[in-house]
Amino acid sequence: MAPFSTDEKQALWRVDALPADPDVTTFAPIHELVQRGLPDERLPRLLQLFLQTYLPEDILVKTDRAAMMNGLEVRAPFLARGFAEFAIALPGHWKLRGLRGKYLLKKLAARRVPPDAVYRPKHGFALPLAELLRTLFFETVRGRLLDRGNPVAAWFNTPVIERLLGEHRGGRRDHAKKLWTLYILFCVAARPG
Repeated sequence: MAPFSTDEKQALWRVDALPADPDVTTFAPIHELVQRGLPDERLPRLLQLFLQTYLPEDILVKTDRAAMMNGLEVRAPFLARGFAEFAIALPGHWKLRGLRGKYLLKKLAARRVPPDAVYRPKHGFALPLAELLRTLFFETVRGRLLDRGNPVAAWFNTPVIERLLGEHRGGRRDHAKKLWTLYILFCVAARPG
């Protein structure tokens, strides 16, 4: 889920700003959780990591913000402690069949909800970020990322950022996640105080 691979980080960051082993620092919080006694099996370990990181730090935050923006009070019934403990304890083949997740939940839901609603593909919270960064937001993002007065600009190799911007705008590559990550970092660093 990280926007940059090890090689990309090493090219993007200036040598004097990059930690000695960028993957160790990037994934240190995950490694700490793993060392605290997560399950040995892959699926339970992945689910536990998602419960401790991705869910509270990403999905629930987005849900809360989207709900508040629309004046809604949202509840997460599947996070009730008893239900969550029950679901975690279920065997893996009831949770996942091949690449189909939530297997048992969908089977049960299909008894009461039309199957086309139960089995439709997810669409999540994603914005059309790739297109927005090629059009409406391009100049704003470009201006921020190439602003040499920004305190974090000295950490990065400007030609690499220019290449990412050019490839993305030209449609040769989709660098939306990378550019947005850098943009947010540059915006936070530019805030006074």
